[in-house]
Amino acid sequence: MNRSMFGEADLSVALKKAGSTMKRKTSAYLIGGCAMTFMGRKVATKDIDIVFRSTSDAKDFQSAMQKVGFAPISNPTG
Repeated sequence: MNRSMFGEADLSVALKKAGSTMKRKTSAYLIGGCAMTFMGRKVATKDIDIVFRSTSDAKDFQSAMQKVGFAPISNPTG
């Protein structure tokens, strides 16, 4: 996806699409602006911050997000 901000509807669609491509159930915790958007505390966010229980869960989810058009940040501090 090539967007600068994601509202609640955008986030819901992206997360559901990614979840539908995953082969196993994964627990994840939304934090930051993403969580605030779903709580109605923020209109939109620039990214999706998620905490996972394991590295394998994170890798599986990253792969799923790439399948639906998201790209990982190669240099988050740059």
